[in-house]
Amino acid sequence: MAKEQTVVAMPTQTQPETKTSKFKSFFKKDKKVVIVLTEEEQHILEKVKRRAKVLDTGVNLGFAKIGLDPILGLIPLAGDGITLFMAWRLINTAQQASIPRHILHKMLFNVAVDFGMGLVPVIGDIGDFLFKANDRNAKLFEEFLYERARRRAAQTEAEATAAARNAALNPTVIQMEPMTVGGSAIPVK
Repeated sequence: MAKEQTVVAMPTQTQPETKTSKFKSFFKKDKKVVIVLTEEEQHILEKVKRRAKVLDTGVNLGFAKIGLDPILGLIPLAGDGITLFMAWRLINTAQQASIPRHILHKMLFNVAVDFGMGLVPVIGDIGDFLFKANDRNAKLFEEFLYERARRRAAQTEAEATAAARNAALNPTVIQMEPMTVGGSAIPVK
């Protein structure tokens, strides 16, 4: 049974326009990149982004966005332990999408830096407010998912191109069974 897929347009970076003639720009085809994430990947990404928002930027105060991480970080040791556990849960959710070790290590490093800063009494609380490790981890995870989906789409396109090329180069050979008339076989050439 094939996995259901959702089409998600990846936010593309706009390239600065270069000066070209109107003739060239008229015939230039715009390639729009469409990235396809599976339903499971989309669900996990939404979950990770939602958790990161609650932890780092949950409440908009007008002049700043503050989440549970900096608020709980004000409680000595226990608050930092709670936020460490919540950040670990975010990483654990991201691991459901089979992230590679180098991404996992970057995410764990972000959490370790956040936790280490939080242990320092006043300066660490300011660092907690500014660093936003969970938001960084959500961005890392999202970039990884889109890159993996882009590679998957390129591989599928390459396989389809190769199959079309092989079909054009190799004519199909039809094998026929010998026909029988009255019990004797008639050879087919």
